[in-house]
Amino acid sequence: MNWESIPAQSHTLSSGLRVVTIAMPHTHRIAINAQIAIGSRHESNANNGVSHFLEHMLYRGIPSHPTAHQQAVAFEELGGTLHASTAVDAGSLAISVPPENFSPTLSLFAEVFQHPQLDGIDLERGIVEEEILDGLDEVGESVDADDWIRQLVFRNHSLGMPITGTLDTLSGFDADGLLAHHADYYCGAASTIAIAGPLDPDAVFRQLDAAFAKQRSGQRQALGASPTAPGGRYRHVRHTASQTELRLGFLAPGIGHKSEPAVEMLLRILDDGLSTRLYQEICDKRGLCYDVSGHFEAYEDSGLVELAAESAHDRSPAVLETILGILDSLRQSGPTEAELRKARDRHRWEQLAMLDRPGAMAEHHAEYAQFREGVSLQSRHEELASLTPADIQNAAAFVFSANNMAGVSVGVQNAKQQEQLEKQLQSFV
Repeated sequence: MNWESIPAQSHTLSSGLRVVTIAMPHTHRIAINAQIAIGSRHESNANNGVSHFLEHMLYRGIPSHPTAHQQAVAFEELGGTLHASTAVDAGSLAISVPPENFSPTLSLFAEVFQHPQLDGIDLERGIVEEEILDGLDEVGESVDADDWIRQLVFRNHSLGMPITGTLDTLSGFDADGLLAHHADYYCGAASTIAIAGPLDPDAVFRQLDAAFAKQRSGQRQALGASPTAPGGRYRHVRHTASQTELRLGFLAPGIGHKSEPAVEMLLRILDDGLSTRLYQEICDKRGLCYDVSGHFEAYEDSGLVELAAESAHDRSPAVLETILGILDSLRQSGPTEAELRKARDRHRWEQLAMLDRPGAMAEHHAEYAQFREGVSLQSRHEELASLTPADIQNAAAFVFSANNMAGVSVGVQNAKQQEQLEKQLQSFV
């Protein structure tokens, strides 16, 4: 079995809703995945968190099953569990079920997408409040390292706002505002649905046409200005815990940028298993951390590379020094041929593994149809496999610059340690 044996077919409904079907006759689940162009990227300081709160409200009932419990039972009796999530630039709604239950599941799924009840707002507000409190200290200040690094990298841009919003914004959400936000973003022009599994593409297109016949077309919201480089910012956040959380963030290229594929491979060189550079150098060789990680998110017009580590408070300067040394080595010399070959192979095997997983295929094709029109599993792998060590080195030099960088430490550093961390960042030129 190979990529060509599982072709994806696409269709656009009259509402502008993009639909992708992936026929996988050898599998025993059908997966539905919807991607919506929504998130904190599309919010203001006044309504920050509304996309995430609306996602929570999708669980609280629909006209045919008007309570949260009744809705959950309806999906679960069909063999699946509804999952929704919100990121800074996209929301998702997903489920997988046995093939014989696809039709009733699609009807329920379309109802959740188009007609959430929005009942129990105050109950759900309490749940989201607990989620927000989890990232605050005893006096209500944020100690969430991920939120802080976004804020530092993206500064006053909406990409730097917390996905959950704040306690102040949360208190102002009401039914009218949620309905207006839903109408603006859960619309045909801003959404893509992919369905993967043992299916007949023509029959599925007809079912989707019927299920979303009255879907509002709307329009995809404009992005606004792109973020600018953070300029080497550093922040220490005092938090009494057993370890210090270190985060380094770099403004990175977005989808469609010529360097974006090389940045993905760069992160695979840094962190794709226990033999890659971050873990090998920091954990295996030096024993400074239990774990260290690297992550790359590409948005439509920009991206974020984030490196994360947790260590004993007094070890954080050594951890930071080692991370910066690894990044500088990639800027100066790039990866070895062996590293790049392993990264290529692992990417190919990872992609091929999706051919057995309808949920992963539906998610991949929904995301790619939403943001990367015309990119297939095979074409993406070929794009990455064509990269050379010099391409990766150039991407490292492009992304890992002092002007693109911000750093945060969340823990208990004395003044001397804070000064040392800041000097280390300033010396990274």
